[in-house]
Amino acid sequence: RSTRVRSLAASDVYKRQVVDSYDAMISRRPYREPMPASEAKIELQRCAGLQYDPQVVETFLRVLDEEESVTPDLVTNAPG
Repeated sequence: RSTRVRSLAASDVYKRQVVDSYDAMISRRPYREPMPASEAKIELQRCAGLQYDPQVVETFLRVLDEEESVTPDLVTNAPG
């Protein structure tokens, strides 16, 4: 495999980590209630550079904020 293909595959993994983590935080689980979206965003920022790629977190949060400004109920009242 070329370095570029490996780099793209790694990028997809980093993106998925952030998205999956956010979804897990804001979703209801049998063992806990969902975390408010605002707290989940803070947690992603807190872990950027430690657990998550900081550029991926920054981009994800920017896109999420843009989506919320267009459709506020999409994220803040996500079904759990």
